[in-house]
Formats: sequence, C-alpha cells, structure tokens
Amino acid sequence: MPELSKKLNMGQGSVSKNVKLMSRYIEGGELRGYDLLSTEQDLQERRRFVVRTTEKAERLLASITDAACDVLGGAPEEDSTTPEVLQ
Repeated sequence: MPELSKKLNMGQGSVSKNVKLMSRYIEGGELRGYDLLSTEQDLQERRRFVVRTTEKAERLLASITDAACDVLGGAPEEDSTTPEVLQ
C-alpha cells in the first residue's frame, strides 16, 4: 500500500489501519468493517496488496453523487464512479 500512502500523503500504518476498517474482516469471532474496500494479494509481488472498491462502495458513491447533483443542480462533469486515487 505504499503507492496509496503516497497519493493520500498519509503514513503507511495509517493507510493500513483505515483500509482494514473500510474492508470486511473478522476480529474476536465477529465480522467487522464497513465492506467498502477489498484487498487481495498481488500474484506477482506477494508482499504487495491490491485495494479495490466493493459494489457497496460504488453504490454509496453513486448515491452521494446523485444527492450532490440534486443540491448543486447539475450533473457531474466526469462519468467515473471510482475516485482516481483508488483506480
């Protein structure tokens, strides 16, 4: 996650902690997290993880975008639902 850390200008520990919180994980036998991100190990580089948005995150982003357009009275200029920093 070093690339994401640099793009967000955050320490790698903070990025890892926040990615975990926004993902789905088991702790103490309970399912936790917001299920907005998913991580998977990079097949070419085993120490690296790929972070992606989940369908739930895409729906949430679309809902926020629609609400913002209603309030601001217009459509977004770009048709991308995933923020560039996560692509």
